[in-house]
Amino acid sequence: MGKKDDALTQVRAVFVIIFIQIIFLQTGKTDGEVSKMKNIFTRKDMPMGLSMALAQNVEALNKFASLTPQQQEQMIQHTHVIQSRREMQEFVQRFAAGESNLF
Repeated sequence: MGKKDDALTQVRAVFVIIFIQIIFLQTGKTDGEVSKMKNIFTRKDMPMGLSMALAQNVEALNKFASLTPQQQEQMIQHTHVIQSRREMQEFVQRFAAGESNLF
């Protein structure tokens, strides 16, 4: 990864962290819950498309946070085959709705 990729990763992480803090302040979540969300979005292997789709769907974000690390990894690996923003949003919506056998 080059300097440009590192900078984009840092910008993405800052954006998502601010977004999460705003959402959690509005919903009354604890600092521990906010910290857990920060850890999710600062993962080096977290695809930007998945980050953005989860950030836009609080229910999916909470479900993702409740997955085991292995389940999170499986979900992340599955998203590598998703080709568009729309597909990612649909995948995250189905995940939030509890659809089984997604990954």
